[in-house]
Amino acid sequence: MQIIRQEFIDRVEEINKYYRLLENIENGVNLYIAGREVGFETGMSSSLKSGAIILLYNLVESTISKCLKGIHTNHIDDGLNYFELSDNIQLVLLKYHYKASIENTDLKNLISQLQHLLNNRVVIISSDKEWRNFFDNQFSGNLDSQEIRAIADKYGIEFNLKSEEVKKVEEMRNKLAHGELSFEEACRDFSIQYIEKLREKTIDFLSEFISAVERYIIEKKYKR
Repeated sequence: MQIIRQEFIDRVEEINKYYRLLENIENGVNLYIAGREVGFETGMSSSLKSGAIILLYNLVESTISKCLKGIHTNHIDDGLNYFELSDNIQLVLLKYHYKASIENTDLKNLISQLQHLLNNRVVIISSDKEWRNFFDNQFSGNLDSQEIRAIADKYGIEFNLKSEEVKKVEEMRNKLAHGELSFEEACRDFSIQYIEKLREKTIDFLSEFISAVERYIIEKKYKR
């Protein structure tokens, strides 16, 4: 989890740099690029605010994915078999293997894979592509605070914070991703102060989630 925490800090710093740029543009500060003064057209600030939303949502999905991977990496490293895992983790794994099997194989292979899960050490994922498939089964790309709490409940993680700001980030990201609003339209009416509030509250929320997962792993809550 130390690596996950550090990667989170690094991504936050990337976002902070972007916000500093956005604040300068919002305040009418011309920037110098390759020694030349560059001004920005009206509307550019709105598009950059929308870019900030995308960055924040990327941080949300990245953080949750890495935390879940951290949980599974730890129980794999502990060499636990299926029956040594908590009821929560057993159900997560069983649902994943069952769904993946019925989508891609016949009944014979489904039975074979489930027998392997039940009778052997649990190594659920062997490639980055499979990790992506696994995470797609845990959440549907709509990670607001309610969905994150549902994931925590599914894993048995003690975490029940709510955040209207994370919900707004998810809502605006979906409108942008699905083309419902253009980048210039989406955040046109958002003040720089509100955009900053979204940043601050989202980062605080995710930091608390990481702490909850850290406690979960330290206490080996994934273990029966």
